[in-house]
Amino acid sequence: MKLTHEKECLSAFARLPSGVVIVTAFDEVRKPFGATIGSFSSLSMDPPMAVFAMFQTSATLEAIRQTGRFAVHFVEYPNRSAAMHFASRSADKFNDDLEWEESQEGLPMLSGFNTCLSCRLVELRPAGDHDLVICAVEGVDLSDIQCEPTAWFMSSFHELQRPISLSH
Repeated sequence: MKLTHEKECLSAFARLPSGVVIVTAFDEVRKPFGATIGSFSSLSMDPPMAVFAMFQTSATLEAIRQTGRFAVHFVEYPNRSAAMHFASRSADKFNDDLEWEESQEGLPMLSGFNTCLSCRLVELRPAGDHDLVICAVEGVDLSDIQCEPTAWFMSSFHELQRPISLSH
């Protein structure tokens, strides 16, 4: 196998479908921040933990460093425009067009998401130009609405079909 360049690596990684989440957090002066993440994964069930990677220069990561708490919103097919919005380099992602509110736990929660987690930072580990964010899952909010799963694949969102339940 030959030594690869960044462009080749990006092309290769684009061939791996992944789920997408939006991470939101307040900084120490209560300004909300958010970022779209394609590397989110469960890490442990006892205790419940997850892991994901963020650019070390991310303003959202800095907010997480400051407060140690954040929310994770699982992106479904109807949420893909929000995911693209939070993937931008815009300085103010929480503008007047965005529907959100502060949760009882004191986290910025986006409207219209069926699955959300409340998390606490456990550890940051440097990994190249990213930090691995290891977190404890402290709360889960599952809506009763049937989810519409999606995956990021070849640089775009693709709607996934839900499995059909078989009756015996």
